[in-house]
Amino acid sequence: MFTPTVVYPRETQNVTFIDDADMSWPVLPGDFPALDAEVVPYINKAFHGEVFHQTLTAITLPLNFSYTFTGSPRVVLYGVAFPRLSGKPVVLATYILDDRSPFTSELPDVLDTTNAVFFSADDLPNGSHTLTVEVDAGPSYPYVVDYLEYQSQAR
Repeated sequence: MFTPTVVYPRETQNVTFIDDADMSWPVLPGDFPALDAEVVPYINKAFHGEVFHQTLTAITLPLNFSYTFTGSPRVVLYGVAFPRLSGKPVVLATYILDDRSPFTSELPDVLDTTNAVFFSADDLPNGSHTLTVEVDAGPSYPYVVDYLEYQSQAR
């Protein structure tokens, strides 16, 4: 079973993990619309895989969220991806890191996978950064966030 430490030294840098349960959401996850019944088995199966701190946030409505962190050179947002359901819309997410151009992508169409990389950047200068994610999701095509990882400044 995967049990990461919140902060651990890696050479001269630290890696910091921010669990989805510790992120600041503009809407409380408990207030999101419920998942459609046909999606629930995929979420339940995800909990049998490698899920950080055994929590996931399933975004089931259009939503923007941001996270500000200090570090360099890398940030990665992880989540859960599963097969697209027939006849359902596709989850779209736009990622904006600092003042860079927005990057829009569909979630991958996979059998099911935990620790799916939704976004990554590995060329950040040392300093403060903000990652903003604009999600177009719904109860039958959720955007499922697990955790954010970034390299923080060495102490």
